[in-house]
Amino acid sequence: MNSHKHEQQHLGEQGMIYRDPICGMSTDKEGEFIRYDHDGRSYYFCSEHCLTRFKQDPHAFAEK
Repeated sequence: MNSHKHEQQHLGEQGMIYRDPICGMSTDKEGEFIRYDHDGRSYYFCSEHCLTRFKQDPHAFAEK
């Protein structure tokens, strides 16, 4: 069982922070990451590689 739990986005001191649930990389720049909607939630990915991994098993990485 995968225990990765990453918040997709949250407010930091500078504004919104977007976090990739696969690798944990984050950015505060809107539009820098790839947005993907799954089960009514938005997830953000640093690359197509991370997005592809998420799509292969979204429930392993999606927030409950």
